[in-house]
Amino acid sequence: MERPHPLTPLVRSWIMLVAVAWAFGREVATGQGGLQVPRLDLLTGGLGLVVVFSIMMGYLDWKSTRFVADADELRIESGVITKTSERIRYDRIQSVDLTQPFAARLIGLVELQIDVGAQAGPRLRYLTRTRATALRDQLIRRAAAVRDEPAPAEATSALDDRAPTDRVLIQVNPDRLLLGAVLSHEFLFLALPYALGLGLLLALNPDFARAVQGNPWLLMGSAVPALGSLAGFVSHRIIGQWNYTLAESGPGLKITRGLTTLTSQSVARDRIQAVRVSQPIGWRRLGLYRVDIALLGLQGVTTDEDQGGRSSILLPIGTRDQVDLALAEIWPGADLDRLRALPVPE
Repeated sequence: MERPHPLTPLVRSWIMLVAVAWAFGREVATGQGGLQVPRLDLLTGGLGLVVVFSIMMGYLDWKSTRFVADADELRIESGVITKTSERIRYDRIQSVDLTQPFAARLIGLVELQIDVGAQAGPRLRYLTRTRATALRDQLIRRAAAVRDEPAPAEATSALDDRAPTDRVLIQVNPDRLLLGAVLSHEFLFLALPYALGLGLLLALNPDFARAVQGNPWLLMGSAVPALGSLAGFVSHRIIGQWNYTLAESGPGLKITRGLTTLTSQSVARDRIQAVRVSQPIGWRRLGLYRVDIALLGLQGVTTDEDQGGRSSILLPIGTRDQVDLALAEIWPGADLDRLRALPVPE
């Protein structure tokens, strides 16, 4: 039996420390609960205790976690106080995904997540990129009922998890992601309330209107909260789908995306339950579309495109030719023009 990488406790403690520091800093910045900034020695000592405690808990969790992939199933044993043994049959595996949070990515470690049709599948935190890739390929081959001896695992790129034998089908550039975010109805719904509020303020408050005429920078200052919100929305879209690539990899498809957190999602063609092609109103004149798929174990359509996990997005934004190409890979012979649209019955 194998254990995860020995540096797993360090990565997990780093992530926990960042979460604690973020929560504490937000409370201090907003002034909620009357929190005051503590003395430097107390703050340093408190953070040190959090780090030590996190590393100790991570070490105990790492020490108690083991896994083995035999001829019939993958077995994962974990737990410090309560021992747990998970047995995953290969024919129940829907997909195997690799996720690299920023801290793990710095030292070349990968989280492997297995989808078995449940809401939260088993995970292995953390493996080296080489071991995680080899285990993913092995599990996908077994899930596809391929029993021959697997070839040696191919080295994949640390930037996009692409192997030399992967056949790239579609890539989406950041400029198209930016265009799609700005023309989306979510962007419009965020910008419209601010625009209406500012327009009403100028119309109903003559003093403010005169002040803006005398100093136009006041108008820019009033728009700062709106610009910050819009910039956050756009940056989430771009960061979450950065360097999006749809490629044919082995017996299935591989979707890689993400700037700070790299997610490599495997998709088995025969596990796809449904396909949805949508065209937001702002994209129609440009002939752009979005394609989502329904997979077992994935609850609904993705709404947060910055999440470092599984996503329902098959194509975040693309032309009609790219839509046809993506559909041909999962639904041979599909032709959107031949689909008959029926109106709502009277």
